Amino acid sequence: MSTTTKLDTTDDGNGGGDLEGGVTDIEQKKVVLLIRFDDHETFIKMKSNRVLLRLMTFYCELKNLNLDNVVFLFDGRHLPRNRTPDEFFLISMLLFLN
Repeated sequence: MSTTTKLDTTDDGNGGGDLEGGVTDIEQKKVVLLIRFDDHETFIKMKSNRVLLRLMTFYCELKNLNLDNVVFLFDGRHLPRNRTPDEFFLISMLLFLN
């Protein structure tokens, strides 16, 4: 039996949804990523302009895993830690089209 967890890593203290100080949530594009591990699903919402390392570190800390011993894959390919979801999916689409 699988279990599901939903987490939101988008609150960075940057003003959230108010108009004073930070960028509004409407201006920030977000993605929801699904991580499957040991018959457990975790949905994590993050800003699409944040590097994937932030998500990977967050998930490993949550599960008490060593980041150096975990591999994150998308369609069988390694997810680059230094890329954002926007960059990674754009590169993936370009490779798919060629």
